[in-house]
Amino acid sequence: MRHDALDIESTDARVILTLKEHDMILDMEAQKIVMDRIEMTRAIGESPRTDFGAGVETIDTHTSGGGAVTIDLDSYDHQIKSEEGSMVIPLHLANLLFSGTTYNVHYNGDALHGVDVYQLNRESIQETLRESSYTYYPMDDAVGRTTRDFLLLLFEHFYGLDVPEGESSFESIIEDYERQLLASPLRHYEAIQHIVYALDDPHSSFLMGGMYAGRARFPLYRHMLGPRTLRLYEARERMETCEIEEGFTRLADDTARIVLQQFTLETPHRLKDALERAEREDMEHIIIDLTCNSGGVRGPMIRTLGMITDETIETHRKNARDGALTTHVYETDETYFPFEYSLLVSNVTYSAAHHFTVVAKVEGSATVYGERTGGGGASVATHILPSGAIIRLSSTDVLASIDGRMLEEGIVPDEPLQLESLNHEQLKEWIDDMD
Repeated sequence: MRHDALDIESTDARVILTLKEHDMILDMEAQKIVMDRIEMTRAIGESPRTDFGAGVETIDTHTSGGGAVTIDLDSYDHQIKSEEGSMVIPLHLANLLFSGTTYNVHYNGDALHGVDVYQLNRESIQETLRESSYTYYPMDDAVGRTTRDFLLLLFEHFYGLDVPEGESSFESIIEDYERQLLASPLRHYEAIQHIVYALDDPHSSFLMGGMYAGRARFPLYRHMLGPRTLRLYEARERMETCEIEEGFTRLADDTARIVLQQFTLETPHRLKDALERAEREDMEHIIIDLTCNSGGVRGPMIRTLGMITDETIETHRKNARDGALTTHVYETDETYFPFEYSLLVSNVTYSAAHHFTVVAKVEGSATVYGERTGGGGASVATHILPSGAIIRLSSTDVLASIDGRMLEEGIVPDEPLQLESLNHEQLKEWIDDMD
């Protein structure tokens, strides 16, 4: 591992990593990992870059609060040790501590594969990771136990949300599937899938099984979902706006609606095209429709905000485990379009779309109409488990208000509006009422 800003000091008993005045201590004698801030694991892996942040410049960052985090490895039956003057650490734990959020390493029993986590939904990538001489072999009990223990470590230190209602602890969720985790490979991976969806977190998902199950499929059924996740799915099914294509529609002489169904790398270009059209057609009022937007990528979302405000963009994020509150101030290279803006939001407005709504409302860039947003303030982290399964979890990095209140559960609009069957004609009536 190379990182220009990372200092490494080692002895026979421990390794100390220092980054930007923060330390991570891997104590092989006490079997503990101590970090000034748990976000240090993300910072160490910052050097691999994507183009998601293109066009966005961070002009200020400051952090307040927070405290040290200690992981007692003995509690999770994990161990780091020294061999011939070098530290030996399990691959899945090294991924967690050093790889950041974009790239990881997957071992399928035959080979090590570098993994771009944003490509993991591709079937061809999954097939490459699952193809192995281990396929359909019995899985050693030690692999099942290590996976079980690593899941508990993830949930207790690297998952950003609370234990779901009705569960006493993360350990109790795992214990419900203890026998399946130590059974056949198929039952093992099915147990992981059930455990992840028992969190009742729309951001958390089971992505794929590992090499022991080969090409076996693990379909998601409705009965696996908790009440919060079901509400989001069912709200989406009811929303007629989910059938509307992205883009510009004139609603009145001076009012246009622009539907954004997701935040992707193309979204800023599409919004810019629509706003330029609005200029040509002498629009004054722009309604940005996020009612069926369930999120996407943060960088393009920040860029779209840069088109509806001429101010800097300020966001606040709280670490759910160490309590630190970090404020980021951004500028974008996008052109500001000086219209009057309104947002339409619903229970389906989730993740990056929820984040967009929070910033626009707080900064006064737009008036928010509709229903309470669906929430989803935590960023998402991808984790490779010892048995080769891959899951995604809400991370400890959670959208917050300026006073540190986490905004995971959604925010209320400025003006309530029933949206389930809102069509163009009803929108025109609503605009008339506004006037």
